[in-house]
Amino acid sequence: MKVGLSPGDQLAVRVGRVLLADRRLDKLGVPRPQTAEPRTVPLTGFTADVVIAFDLGHPYVTAALEADTPVITVDGGTTTLRGGMGALASSLASQMDGDNIELVAWTAPGSELRTGVAIDFPEPLGRVHGSETPTGVVVPNNGPWAGVLVRATDRDHLLRTVAAVDDRLFLTSISLVARAISVFEGEESPGPQFLKEAQAAGVEFAAVSGP
Repeated sequence: MKVGLSPGDQLAVRVGRVLLADRRLDKLGVPRPQTAEPRTVPLTGFTADVVIAFDLGHPYVTAALEADTPVITVDGGTTTLRGGMGALASSLASQMDGDNIELVAWTAPGSELRTGVAIDFPEPLGRVHGSETPTGVVVPNNGPWAGVLVRATDRDHLLRTVAAVDDRLFLTSISLVARAISVFEGEESPGPQFLKEAQAAGVEFAAVSGP
């Protein structure tokens, strides 16, 4: 698997580390290759199977989009694929087989809301507020934590809630890499392969008590 990684901030650095920890990675195209890591190569002239992008205006990302190479971003868009918390929440919801999904929620960068839909994530994130969207509740949060939560009713009409909360950079970087790998493996929408990759990299989901 060959992955291109556009320039970015701390999140891009964490994504690179997660990728390099995976033995399936053959080459990683980066702005500044590491002499101690032979799998890192310059972006210039590098053809990737999938690209993880933080700067859509970067020439390498533009060229990848023009070449129809899958491009993963945190939030996704008209020409890119979503790979952040929203994608992780969607993949979790897709695997609650036979259940009636009642709530899908995830955190995203932004100033906390004082009103809106109240979401009770596990601690240390706790109760926060979000806004309804067509695909779920987005919870703005600029703190150190990120989370996803899915609530559903099973065939026996029992309510269950499953969630994950962890360090924002940790959770987001794993989610982006998991989406990239699942896309490389042929999974078009966030589903079982995405979830499998995220869990294998250290994401832990837990049942949440209460409503």
